[in-house]
Amino acid sequence: TPWDPPVRFAGLEQPERVEWGGAWFEIRRLEDVQARLDRIRINPEGGWRVEIGDFTADVINPDTRIERLAGFVEQLPDETIRFDIDELRTPFSRLAAAGQVRFQDDAPPVFDVVATADPLDFRDLVGMGVPVPSEGTARFQLTATSLPGARTRWVVEDAVVEALDSRITGRLAVVTGPGEPVFSDTRLSLEPLRLADLEALGLVDELPLLGEVTGTVASVDEFTAEAG
Repeated sequence: TPWDPPVRFAGLEQPERVEWGGAWFEIRRLEDVQARLDRIRINPEGGWRVEIGDFTADVINPDTRIERLAGFVEQLPDETIRFDIDELRTPFSRLAAAGQVRFQDDAPPVFDVVATADPLDFRDLVGMGVPVPSEGTARFQLTATSLPGARTRWVVEDAVVEALDSRITGRLAVVTGPGEPVFSDTRLSLEPLRLADLEALGLVDELPLLGEVTGTVASVDEFTAEAG
């Protein structure tokens, strides 16, 4: 079934969702598209490459805008998708990303991607229908790497997240996949963390107590058995 936002965000406009082939997909429309494609190459033996000099568009359902997109996207003969987006700018955010995704038959995609946000403004997330309050920003570098066994390693570095009345900085590393998440080399500074903000963000249900937490949260590195 399609995902429903927490009750506190039930009134937030959500993208249209349809079921196809037993899976649910979100539908978004691009309007007022203006694009300058510096080069388009098609390999007769398979694959293609598009170099984007500039791209703007209105994103409908819900509403936001791509104010600038520049970089390249290409597909190699083995159907690996490579990309390097120098800049993706929206009304309040600025993002960049590079990496590759290789699609496999009867297996999850294999990817190696690095993305940066400077900043990612929550107002843009609200414009895309993401159920978060509009008061917040995040700056970070994210590295996502596929591992054997359908696992993924996520590393967030140089993070500065400010939402509502909370501020968190530092680094987070976690491996997800079958079984419980495994943390490694994580150190977050709470400057402070207001427990009420966790409720407002929909991360937890009603807490038995409220207040502020300050200090450092560090993991034990499960891969080296040393302090993170």
